[in-house]
Amino acid sequence: MSEISRALPRAKLTALMETLRSARKVARVVTPGGVAPRGYPPSRKCQSPRFQSLVEEDCQRIFEIAKSVSAFETHPCVLKLGGADDPTTYTPDVLVWMKDLGAFFEIKPRGRLHSEKVQRRLRDVLHRLAEHGIPLVLMLDEDARDQDLQRELKELQRLRPARGRFRADVDATEWDPLFKQAVSDELLARWRNAQRLCDELLTRVMRRDPDDLFAVATK
Repeated sequence: MSEISRALPRAKLTALMETLRSARKVARVVTPGGVAPRGYPPSRKCQSPRFQSLVEEDCQRIFEIAKSVSAFETHPCVLKLGGADDPTTYTPDVLVWMKDLGAFFEIKPRGRLHSEKVQRRLRDVLHRLAEHGIPLVLMLDEDARDQDLQRELKELQRLRPARGRFRADVDATEWDPLFKQAVSDELLARWRNAQRLCDELLTRVMRRDPDDLFAVATK
């Protein structure tokens, strides 16, 4: 399966989302007494970024820098996947837009896949989404942290010009979308190499069959 087959045209995916949208609101990320790493990081590609784990934060860093990703939405909506007597719902971790194509991402630590309960839930969600013609991409912590990639991405994010307020009318894949500061050839080369690595990573992840991940986890 190609990475394109795991993404849908914007108009089609948007229409499907509206058909399946639940009246339930997306759960709050930061709650009193919460102990898990959670927060609202700055972003040039996401208007309301939020993460509920360090794994989600790391994966969002990939989306933020990948040149193929034009925008993304975190926990975009609650989808109702059951019938009239079935309360099953699902909230995608991230909706990634690649210009006119979109794809849902579920982000998990690989260790969670060893849980039979987690596997059953994911398989059920994958099956129910597939019934509506919606693919789901599974992305793991080891994907986002491959070969110490996160160290370089964090450094580049630190060195980028200040973001300021979110703007949807600029090309967020540029090093400095507003062209306010000069950038050295060396730093620009690092930026472009990081974008290439992120794009290659996303291509691998979107081509992967989720069943292969489950098979390895159960060995």
